Amino acid sequence: MTTDLRPKRTQKAIKEAFVDLLHERDYDKINMQDIVTRAMITRSTFYQYYFNKSDLTGRLIAEIRCGYEQFLFLRFGKNPQEGIKAHESLTHQDRRLALALLKIQTPKHNFSLRDTYTGQESIFGVCQ
Repeated sequence: MTTDLRPKRTQKAIKEAFVDLLHERDYDKINMQDIVTRAMITRSTFYQYYFNKSDLTGRLIAEIRCGYEQFLFLRFGKNPQEGIKAHESLTHQDRRLALALLKIQTPKHNFSLRDTYTGQESIFGVCQ
């Protein structure tokens, strides 16, 4: 049985298009048409994966936070070598995304790892 890679490629195209746009202009100046045009997909294809721009933003923020959570678990867990590898991977893969998300400052979406972990809740077990 082969896995259909089209959905993964489409989601990657959407993510890359959105990040590129965030590096070019403010979040509020990006609309759905900008994203789908840059990703070279139709609006209906976008809506197969995300409800709207806000949903996409929230999922990307969760993806980064989850990656850092996993890094912290591995880093301070029993195998420090795994933590180091996880950090290198996270740093290289998601640096551009994290920098783009840091530009978003809205009441609903405010990406800050510092604000994520206040010490009042467990940081482990949030990611699935």
